Amino acid sequence: MQATAFIIGAQGQCNQGLMDLSLDIGFRTVLNFTNIGAAEQQVKRTPICFFLFALTCSAHSTPGISRAIRTSRNRQIKYAPMIGLTENPEPRLIEATLQLGFDDILIPPFSAKSVPPRLNSHLNRRITFFETTQYFGPDRRVGDGIHKEPAHHPDRGKGGDHRKVLISRNLETGVSILKDQFNRQQRTAEPGDSISIAI
Repeated sequence: MQATAFIIGAQGQCNQGLMDLSLDIGFRTVLNFTNIGAAEQQVKRTPICFFLFALTCSAHSTPGISRAIRTSRNRQIKYAPMIGLTENPEPRLIEATLQLGFDDILIPPFSAKSVPPRLNSHLNRRITFFETTQYFGPDRRVGDGIHKEPAHHPDRGKGGDHRKVLISRNLETGVSILKDQFNRQQRTAEPGDSISIAI
């Protein structure tokens, strides 16, 4: 795969296992994550970088690093795939990770056969990102699975001001912004509200 894998939150044997898996998958470059600056330099060589988080081994740095990725001024980093891998998928861990803007959570078995289809599913398709006061990441309003197109929901548009960005990721060109729009909260008239019309 003509992309880079940055390994995050892994130490010792867990680190080596994730490194080996990334090499088996065929990533062009596999690096331990050190800082956002290094990632911003790497996207000049391989436009798509996957950030692979070993959630089970050492999750203490996950929130800080994931926020640094999602707030980067470089769109190739900001909209890069963030993938969590865990052997202990507790609901609380999954929910917290998804709220940090992760694209996907993988659970065992981790193999060169099972993981690539999940990683490839984040490429060459339209992906909607939402930005609100409390969340920035992929659209989570999907009923039947993380990769399904969202069905209409009666509460959509009632969640306050938000930005909706439609992106596509490609190994050769990186992240493309297809659409970027800001939506204001829908407001219904309250009883007693008056509307004046100037004539």
